[in-house]
This record gives sequence, C-alpha cells and structure tokens, in this order.
Amino acid sequence: MSRLEVWIARAGLSLPDLYVTGDPSCRATAPFWIPADGISTPDFSWRLGYAPDSPWVPGKKLLSAVLEASSIPLSVYASGNSPGHLAELKAELEAAVSQFVYTTTISVDGQEQSWSCDPAFPQWGALTHGMSEKHLARGALVIPVNP
Repeated sequence: MSRLEVWIARAGLSLPDLYVTGDPSCRATAPFWIPADGISTPDFSWRLGYAPDSPWVPGKKLLSAVLEASSIPLSVYASGNSPGHLAELKAELEAAVSQFVYTTTISVDGQEQSWSCDPAFPQWGALTHGMSEKHLARGALVIPVNP
C-alpha cells in the first residue's frame, strides 16, 4: 500500500509543520488524516499571450506562455478526544492554511512535491450525530498554489 503524507509549513507562525497522514491504520491516533479519495495534486494549465490579430498574417502569433496558478483539493478529518479538543484542532488547521504564504508538501512513498500556497479556509461539512459522538469533523479545502 502507498504511503501518503501531507505537511503544511507553519514557520510563519513559529510552529512545526502541520502533519496530515493518509495511513488508514493511524486514523485512531492521528489528529489529522486524509480519506482514501481526499487529495489531488494541482492541475496546472498554460496562460498564453498572443499578438493582436492582423489582417495580413494568418493564424495567431504566440508571444508568451506561463503556467497559471492552480489548487490542491484536500479533504481532511480532524479527530479530537473531546468537543474542546476538536475545536482546538479545527482552529489549528484553519490557522495553518490562513497564512499569507506557506508551503504545502505532498509525499507519496517518499517522493515529495512542494508548492507555494496562498491563504485558504476549510469548509467544515455537516456535523452528523455519529461524528459528534466521535469528536470528528471533515473539512474540505481548496488550497491555491503557484507553480
């Protein structure tokens, strides 16, 4: 089975990186974890610049090409041991991804990729009875990233 890990740098907050595991066996003990279908890498596309249309030149003349910004879609569970602890974990994730600039690293079987990120904010999904009993919350994030 592949090993999936995510780190969100918190140097700007003078804190160690926030670690999110993708290992299903750690879900009982990890404060943050990703479900099996909970993350994708950014899909970058090109921003192309062309010369103005000309009545004398057929087609288009490409003048520039740069990669656009993209995003990392991420679902993450916060798992506390009490309602107060869960609230602290949610605030910790919110602070980590609300930084002005930070780095997010995704590692799959030790192969790491990192991106410079802009601020984001988790959308905490519906709170079901079962989730509240287990002090569990699911956050959906779309983290803006630059190539």
